[in-house]
Amino acid sequence: MGAQLQRDNITTLAKYQELGDNPKAELVKGYLESVVGDCGEENQKLAWLVLLLFTDENNTRHLKTKAELVKESEFSMEELELVLNIFVDSRLVFLLPQNPVDQYQLVHDYLVGFIRQRKEGETLQQLKQEREKRQKLQKRLVIGSVAASLVMTVLAIGMTLFGIQTKHERRRADKERRLAEKQTMLAKANEAKAHSILGQRLDELISAMNARQKQIDNGFPLTNETSIITDALRVAVYKSNQNEDFREFNRLPMYRNKVSDIDFSPDGKTIATASDDGTVKLWNQQGQLLQTLKGDDSPISNVDFSSDGKTIATASDDGTVKLWNQQGEDFYTWKADHNQISDLDFSFDGESIVTASDDGTVKLWNQQGQLQLSFHQD
Repeated sequence: MGAQLQRDNITTLAKYQELGDNPKAELVKGYLESVVGDCGEENQKLAWLVLLLFTDENNTRHLKTKAELVKESEFSMEELELVLNIFVDSRLVFLLPQNPVDQYQLVHDYLVGFIRQRKEGETLQQLKQEREKRQKLQKRLVIGSVAASLVMTVLAIGMTLFGIQTKHERRRADKERRLAEKQTMLAKANEAKAHSILGQRLDELISAMNARQKQIDNGFPLTNETSIITDALRVAVYKSNQNEDFREFNRLPMYRNKVSDIDFSPDGKTIATASDDGTVKLWNQQGQLLQTLKGDDSPISNVDFSSDGKTIATASDDGTVKLWNQQGEDFYTWKADHNQISDLDFSFDGESIVTASDDGTVKLWNQQGQLQLSFHQD
């Protein structure tokens, strides 16, 4: 949002309020349209479709691979890579390096509603129209070929045979689809076993649950072949002993003081916790303490990662904001408010920080602690 304020030369509260009843929403819409516009006029349709494919009707984000996006969008890999590179460079989408393939995800849940409201109906309608055109063209070719070689009576018989053949083809296609779903389901179960061997408990549980869900969705019966799913799920959830106690994946050692805030790094590998004892602790997903950031004696109320994961912002009860690097060093400190800060957040591009205080004041800062904008929320 900070980058959009600078791009639109919105430097005063009056200009900010000219955006309407919901300035933040207007800025987000403008930001989305700006990034899509950077993709070029010929790629804007693909850009909106890719953004839509990162979401679902429940207004949640999804992780997607390039292969999945190519399959669902029906565009080429070359066209898709251009759009994805622009999205990643604009920090609209995260690139999450994975093994065996990389995955992509929108940077924030807040964007989902705007994307679906802005382009869902139009994009889906365009896809529907294109598919209908292809279907109509295929139908004309079939009918034209039959009409050119057969008389009306033979044509009627031919159409009947064609209908029977189509029915058989549909059955064969459905059988092939179910076979592919079954192979995917069994692959997920084997993937869960691989995670178990590597000690990746959370990934093991997710893979096992995905395999079970595919079995339920497709109505696959319980057989010797599919029993691998039950085994994988049991290993992921229970200990391997006769009492079958539930397994605890990870536990972060207890603080002596209250944990006031928590945040995941953008790559999902690090957890930051803020405490009333004036410290921020960094953990991995196995519950191991990686680093402790020691601030002042004032309790830390908020913690947030930047979109690239290289900077951590913290806010204390005394109104102080600190920025920390990956080595745990605070390189900027400033007094943001005389009141307690109730929340803080990085902009999408990581260049700006917004703070909110208990008296209803909202302030926008750059990373040097310079105030860019301030207004009061009634």
